[in-house]
Amino acid sequence: MPDDSRNRLAHALVRVLDTGALRKVLSDDRVMGVLVGLIGARGRIRKATRSRISTIARGLRLATEGDVRELRRAVDALGDAVAKIEASAKGDGDRAASGEKPTN
Repeated sequence: MPDDSRNRLAHALVRVLDTGALRKVLSDDRVMGVLVGLIGARGRIRKATRSRISTIARGLRLATEGDVRELRRAVDALGDAVAKIEASAKGDGDRAASGEKPTN
């Protein structure tokens, strides 16, 4: 969206929000309760959808997003451990070449 269009839209929204009628409607507790409920509904729907998808995926023996995330963490941790072992082995190899005894 070009900046000019974005600015016009922002100014139009400011003009609408500055109207007294809108303030009066928004000051009504019933209206605000409905708005808060709608905002919360989005999160509840998203959570229920993800939960349902996860249940179906497990029933089909498929990996879920959480499973993949967990596996990636495990692979990263194993990669770090391998790198540490390789660095340690390289250090021990350097000491052996120089005639030093490895330290345990």
